[in-house]
Amino acid sequence: MLLALGDRLARDGRVPRLLAYLVHWPGWPPGWDDPQPAPEARERPLELPPDLPDRGLARVALPLSRTEIDGKAAALECYVTQQEVMSSLLAAFVRRTEPFTVFTVAEVRGVGSTIQRKARR
Repeated sequence: MLLALGDRLARDGRVPRLLAYLVHWPGWPPGWDDPQPAPEARERPLELPPDLPDRGLARVALPLSRTEIDGKAAALECYVTQQEVMSSLLAAFVRRTEPFTVFTVAEVRGVGSTIQRKARR
């Protein structure tokens, strides 16, 4: 997808706001290893880890409605095989906010070269 956005940038110079969502980071999200996540954890915001390098990029947290929080929980429960081995990790992502890093045009333009550089290794 990022490569397609890079191609679009080359053609018309426009890019939508691109939000990157963190999935894997040591010790994150908070409560990922709680055997029985507290029900009130859903009411806390999910924040990016403090030791995640910011790379000079903006961060935003988008609020979720009660319907969206419940919908996210229900969607994650559909992944039965993952629930068997990592239910507490998945539950830890169900919070009242979604944290993102905002990619810049330069980040999007650099994706192709980053992928090529890593592929050569």
